[in-house]
Amino acid sequence: MNDELRESLPVFDELDSADSAWNVYQYMLKLSSATVGKIVLGIDFEHFTSVDAPLHKMPLAITHSLALNKKITSMGEWYFHLPFGDPKHLRDLQAFMTGEINKVIQESKGNGTEDLPLQDAALKAANLVGMTIQLRSSCYVCNRV
Repeated sequence: MNDELRESLPVFDELDSADSAWNVYQYMLKLSSATVGKIVLGIDFEHFTSVDAPLHKMPLAITHSLALNKKITSMGEWYFHLPFGDPKHLRDLQAFMTGEINKVIQESKGNGTEDLPLQDAALKAANLVGMTIQLRSSCYVCNRV
């Protein structure tokens, strides 16, 4: 978390030195999603490489899917099953996000798995996905799912 904040400071310093108004929302979205992406998935979204760095596809897909989900659920269940328009776009976004998460899971599995207790898995893993894989076989709750 500290690393993401440190990476953002030069961008915020540059914005401050420009002495103009700027929208805080986009940078807080970038900072929060970069932190969650690093902790949960182990992905560096590179949101703070420059002031105008684009938002990574994953948080963009999440925010867009939340808006689409709200719109689609207000229309009724039948609307969700339409093979075109917003419902199809939402399914495509969900498939993209699932694919990206599955890639991270496969990469974490490729790094090897061990049967570790929770505390050791937490200290050894680079992210939450890796931690879950490390303790999956020894975790009572995980084995019951």
